[in-house]
Amino acid sequence: MSKPAPVDRPPTTVEADIMRELAIAEVADRLGLTLDAAAEALDRLSTAGRVRFCGDALAARIEIGGHRLIETPRDWLAFRAALEDCGGGALL
Repeated sequence: MSKPAPVDRPPTTVEADIMRELAIAEVADRLGLTLDAAAEALDRLSTAGRVRFCGDALAARIEIGGHRLIETPRDWLAFRAALEDCGGGALL
């Protein structure tokens, strides 16, 4: 497997949207919720300041209360966002 390529720029709106979709799916899977219920739960936590979108040039993460919920390589995220920009369809 090759090493991930660094992405030395802030995440785009599309990349942030993809991360949000991944987080919703993860919460739904872990807690046995519908996607809508998971999205509402994440929105409440975000409003309370408990959700953090962070990372570096190699990985992007979403943390809840200091615990990693999801992490993905930035180069994959940039690639997936480019597909979305080209009409590549929904992630989930």
